[in-house]
Amino acid sequence: MGDSSSNLFNGPVRQGNNLVSLLVAGASPKMLIMGVASVAAGTAAAALRGNLEILLATMYLIFALLFQIAGTYWHIYVENRRVCDTRYIDDSVEDDAGHELSRTNVLREAAFAFLILDAMVGLALLVMSGLWSLVVGCVLALVVYITFGGSRPLSRSPWGIICTFLLFGPVGVMGTCMVQSGQEASSLLTYYDIEPALYISVVMGLMAVNCNIVHNIASLDVDRAMGRRTLPMVAGERFIRTLFIANGIVWTAIMACLALVQNFNIWEMMIVPVLALGVNSWLSVKLPEAREKGTGLQLAANLNMLFLALAMLVVALIDGAADDSARFIF
Repeated sequence: MGDSSSNLFNGPVRQGNNLVSLLVAGASPKMLIMGVASVAAGTAAAALRGNLEILLATMYLIFALLFQIAGTYWHIYVENRRVCDTRYIDDSVEDDAGHELSRTNVLREAAFAFLILDAMVGLALLVMSGLWSLVVGCVLALVVYITFGGSRPLSRSPWGIICTFLLFGPVGVMGTCMVQSGQEASSLLTYYDIEPALYISVVMGLMAVNCNIVHNIASLDVDRAMGRRTLPMVAGERFIRTLFIANGIVWTAIMACLALVQNFNIWEMMIVPVLALGVNSWLSVKLPEAREKGTGLQLAANLNMLFLALAMLVVALIDGAADDSARFIF
């Protein structure tokens, strides 16, 4: 689940010339929150149908985070190679011994290293969960290629938000659910097993889009210098704020539908989604300030997504269906 969007990676790294600083900043830790939220939400969807697999969920989380870090490094590497503006790109970094290393080479090698680690985890998932994980991997690879590959990657256009929605919504949530449910379901996967994931994946996808919007606004100047055309850049403030608010209303309505489908008490179930909607409304008011206070608002948007995902997981663990496993791993 590589971090995707018009500018989810916040452009080329500019945090000094130290190797460790480059790698830490390049991994974009605050963006990993979105990956954790997506996997937590997918695990909640599996638990609601009694298909929870803790070991597979943990492995999928590791797989998702490694893939996201590898994708982040590769994206920054490509951007550094694409644009040779010395105001944003340093040619070298220093390791602990004081040796100078090529910045772009470091990013490229780091991307390959994390991708190799990710492939090892992916193979373990394939062995343990069966062909469902292969399907998820193929869809993930396709979406990532559309996002970053080719001569006109969506990551450099306003349509990058579509990839953000797909990666952190349907691909992340349903992938997590299917990997667990394909192993745990008492029979071949049915609509019953994946129904909660359909609702939850849309919720997470819409929240990820709003996180993306905050990040893009915070990075407008960098995007313009790098030649990217993000949605806030081409659509204008009024449209962006309307979309931001509409997304919050839609995901709250979908959560209400999920509560009805699951026969939960809608008033109890909707406490956390309404709180998340309140945070979203506050963020919509603060959007114009994102260019000056970007880091704080970005973190707030990401944590809001994680907060709702973890709340759904807690509810699923307490009120979800009993375990119907035909097999048991852990």
